[in-house]
Amino acid sequence: MADFFAGGLPAIGLWFLGAAILGLALAYGVVRAGWLRPRERAQLDENTRARQHSEDPKKVSGATR
Repeated sequence: MADFFAGGLPAIGLWFLGAAILGLALAYGVVRAGWLRPRERAQLDENTRARQHSEDPKKVSGATR
């Protein structure tokens, strides 16, 4: 039985290595996608207010309902 798996170990190892690298890349992407730097957050908020004002000029900024 050991002879059966003797030649497959390097190939199986490469599969596991590739899966681990892909998993780490996906995890990094998911974690990074949820975070914005303070400057990016401020720019996003400013763009949102400008877009809302252009769509409805009567809307008061900062008002909540």
